[in-house]
Amino acid sequence: NATQRVAFKCVGRDGLGIAVKGKVKDSHGAQICDFQSNHLGMGSFYIKAVPEEHYVVVCNDENGHTKEFELPLSESSALSLSLTSNKEIVSYNIIASGSMLDYSDKYILIHSRGIPLAIAPITGMQNKSMDLSNAPEGIIHFAVVDIHGNVYSNRLWFHRKEQTSAITLEEPLKSVKPREDAHLRLHLTCGVPSEAGNFSISVTNNGQMPYSCDNMNIVSNLLLTSDLQGYVESPGYYFNGDLAAKDLDLEHLLLTQGWSKFSLQEILQNSYSRYRKYY
Repeated sequence: NATQRVAFKCVGRDGLGIAVKGKVKDSHGAQICDFQSNHLGMGSFYIKAVPEEHYVVVCNDENGHTKEFELPLSESSALSLSLTSNKEIVSYNIIASGSMLDYSDKYILIHSRGIPLAIAPITGMQNKSMDLSNAPEGIIHFAVVDIHGNVYSNRLWFHRKEQTSAITLEEPLKSVKPREDAHLRLHLTCGVPSEAGNFSISVTNNGQMPYSCDNMNIVSNLLLTSDLQGYVESPGYYFNGDLAAKDLDLEHLLLTQGWSKFSLQEILQNSYSRYRKYY
């Protein structure tokens, strides 16, 4: 009996995303809502699940194939975490039912790669805001926990920083002969003037490794894929072009692929048994 957002990801046998559209039906065949994927088979829809009701998702892909999937049964006593943002201000809302309406021993924990940013008790005033302007760029992990270290709900959020630097090629690269020096003139613009820095450059064979801005790069690796479970298709896509237009696609990615660094509950309960080479 609570309106929930359900995110989905549709992939083919090759593991790559497939565009889909479809509808959600109840046990009587009545249509509850419809949906359509946004990017690489990922999307979301909203549903208010009636207790004891069975829901079925009917999907149609771009090749004309149709499949049906059963949604999990709704729970009468559960807790969920909802996030919305306005630039660097993130608002969180707790959606709860049944015994979970008792917030007396529950807290919101916010961290970035294991560095705590905030922890606060959850009260009856559910809508709260968090200023992330001083937080590092990358994935922010929100979790609802209790005093015993149990984790009730997780949510990943990507914090973008305004780009303050760029490197441009001031003059076109001229053809060179084998073993001849290639001279480049690069121009660096940054928010804070600097006369020195450490830079890297790589040279590839365009015939064997054609460049695509959607491919993995050092930014997508450090800020995104290294913190997520599973394979991320075209990770560079989320860091080029009109970034504001891709925020929804990035949100769908974080809703369907979980945090990979460590088990938060094992850390809080001091039961982390896996070998850690680095603390």
